[in-house]
Amino acid sequence: MNILLVKKTDCPYSENAFDFLRETDHTIGLIECQKRFDKFPKDLGWKPDIVFSFKNYMILPKKITDTTLCINFHPGPPEHPGSCAANWALYNQDNHFGVTAHFMNGLIDNGLIFRVRRFPILPEYDLDALLDKANIEVLKLFKEIVKDMTTAWKGQPRKGKDLDLLINKPNKNKQEKFRVERATKRKK
Repeated sequence: MNILLVKKTDCPYSENAFDFLRETDHTIGLIECQKRFDKFPKDLGWKPDIVFSFKNYMILPKKITDTTLCINFHPGPPEHPGSCAANWALYNQDNHFGVTAHFMNGLIDNGLIFRVRRFPILPEYDLDALLDKANIEVLKLFKEIVKDMTTAWKGQPRKGKDLDLLINKPNKNKQEKFRVERATKRKK
């Protein structure tokens, strides 16, 4: 699989995410951004199968989000889409915060959300503490999802007729009869 990571420059959490991806058996491409309004390249020179956006300021072009599976790891909960989520949560005196994984479309923080990790905002949290906690949690979320998505199926797919052959196999010994019954008999 060809994976493109779009990440923030000079961010230890983003670098950790990149290192984690490099441990997979996939081809990894990288685009880094330093500030808001950095532009996505007009031509990558290759076609990724998936794009992971991790703590990234860059807005992906619609031609990418329309043709490639793109997942954003947002360091804020669904209640705070867009930039500065932690600032708004503290200003609003929210009791909880979180991080979000969602599919990307042509709009900012608008795609289907498929995973959220939530945690309390402790009374002693200032902005730095909340950002640190969010960074830790969004990296955990990234690793969980990437691990799941980069796991390959093992073995050959089986069909119902394969089980029928096992059930109808003649000359089963006592142990094999037990195994077949255990695997096929239902109480209802």
